[in-house]
Amino acid sequence: MRIVLDTNILARANPRTNGAARALLESIRDAGDHILIVSPFLLTELERVLSYPRLQSLWPLSQLEIARYIQALQDFAVCVFPGSGEAIVAAEPADDPVL
Repeated sequence: MRIVLDTNILARANPRTNGAARALLESIRDAGDHILIVSPFLLTELERVLSYPRLQSLWPLSQLEIARYIQALQDFAVCVFPGSGEAIVAAEPADDPVL
């Protein structure tokens, strides 16, 4: 099964956590029949989100730890490079790259 996780879930699954999101990510990684799908857009957004002061207060990840986490995701996920097309979400065009 191909799986895409929202940036919020990937942020909650960071290496400093051990909750449900982290368990889900590890389950996907360890299962032979599941494939995590990421894109450059999602990974860039994840890097930005993990650097937010609010999230840094919850999970104080250094820039190196964030980079290692993103690299770990790239190492086991399949990275796709979706093309641009017509708008999908008129009310929230920033969501188009995710969809």
